[in-house]
Amino acid sequence: MMVHRIPSGGGGPPAEGAAAAAAAAGAAAVTPAAAVAAGGPAGAAAAEAAVAAKAAAEARPKPAAAAAAPSCPSRRRPQHLLPLEVWARGPSAGPLAAAGGAAAAEALQKAVPAATKQQLRDLCARCLYRTLTSYARVHGMGAMTVVLTGDIPAMWTRDSAVQMATYLPRIRKRPALRRVVEGSIRAQAFFLLQDPWANAYNPAYKLPSTGSKLDRQLGRGGWVWTRNFELDSIGYYFNFLWNWYATPEIWGPEQLLNEAVIHDAVVVCLKVMVIEQRHNELSPYRYSELANNGIGPANNYTGMVWSAFRPNDNPPTNPFHHRTPYHSPKNDDLAPRHGLQRVPPQ
Repeated sequence: MMVHRIPSGGGGPPAEGAAAAAAAAGAAAVTPAAAVAAGGPAGAAAAEAAVAAKAAAEARPKPAAAAAAPSCPSRRRPQHLLPLEVWARGPSAGPLAAAGGAAAAEALQKAVPAATKQQLRDLCARCLYRTLTSYARVHGMGAMTVVLTGDIPAMWTRDSAVQMATYLPRIRKRPALRRVVEGSIRAQAFFLLQDPWANAYNPAYKLPSTGSKLDRQLGRGGWVWTRNFELDSIGYYFNFLWNWYATPEIWGPEQLLNEAVIHDAVVVCLKVMVIEQRHNELSPYRYSELANNGIGPANNYTGMVWSAFRPNDNPPTNPFHHRTPYHSPKNDDLAPRHGLQRVPPQ
């Protein structure tokens, strides 16, 4: 057993050091005049020496407090972050309660029978399990994860962002999921860099020459499954990045966000949005199913971002009215997400 000695004021054993300290303290309380009366010049000299030693000790600079150890990168994120989207919060987050509907959440809990709750839990478990085992294709130990959407062998940016965000709150208990989710974010970035106007991508490269003439006219082939420009695809990618960054208890989320492929994809998407503010003047995007020789209905600059299709694959007929819903979430989301640009590299 190791015995730790308490340092003493002198060089002797602990008892001697304590005695010396007590003697010095007692001597310091005695004035030189009293020492002369009690013990002569020798006593006065000893008292003066003790007083000088005490003064020197008090004048000695106090040791600075130990600097606090740097905190974990996951704890250096800004406070008061925007809330996660509902599907990224997890079952214990209580979306209704978090939105200020605690009473409604409690009423819902009481209204749903226990058997129905268990059925819903089982359904959720089957869906989460099946996505990982049937639709997520992990490459290179998680370097890339291509996520197929339902019964269609392609990766939709919007759909896969929601599919994989449901695993974010589960990373704390299942750390292996982190590599899968990180890989899906990288895959989205890679695909967006290939063609940011596309909305779905092939899990493997497909020679354009092997497709039909119509597919080539629609811009399909290579990495592109479908090239229907839907602004919400970019929005869901940004939201996915935010959900990743804001999820509690993920160590160092900025490490992934500082990777070149993620940064470049964000820059490219922002450039596309700026271009599509002046679609008729600047955009190279053409789609044969759109009016006006593939350009789409004529429109003027309004500050809003043009979009070729709505999420239901239908092209809007009014270039302003049908685009308005896209802009409310984008304006609200992009401003706080500028914080991602200020994340310091590690």
